[in-house]
Amino acid sequence: MKPISRKAAKAKGRKWYFTGKPCPHGHVTRRWVSSSGCIGCVKAYRCTPRGRKSLCDAYKRYNSSPLGFERNVRSRNSPAGIEGAYRRRTKNPLTIECRRRNDRNRRDKPARKTWTKKYRSSPKYLAYRRRKYAVSVGRIDTIPT
Repeated sequence: MKPISRKAAKAKGRKWYFTGKPCPHGHVTRRWVSSSGCIGCVKAYRCTPRGRKSLCDAYKRYNSSPLGFERNVRSRNSPAGIEGAYRRRTKNPLTIECRRRNDRNRRDKPARKTWTKKYRSSPKYLAYRRRKYAVSVGRIDTIPT
């Protein structure tokens, strides 16, 4: 990276500039034209719990603003956003396992319904339900076996 002064970067309309000199914390990285802040210092700050919290708060504020909401909707509905969602849905192992489980449950539903219908119509189950109802109504104290 070629060293450039802040004034020259500002005149060219750039966001960053590079002096080649270390900041007070020892980082030799780019700096912002707007604040002359060091990018290395910001990265180090964002690794601290306080920095992460402030970044999360900033994202929340932005996403709840009309501009952030509109940008999220636009990006989700763009071709790249739709393709990205498809990629995440098809490549994520947890999503794949969840989909398999749902498909399995959907496929086994008729068999489960048949079993449930048969089981609930059995005399043993009906007697159990009658005893449980009698306890709940208060006719008897406990469920006899």
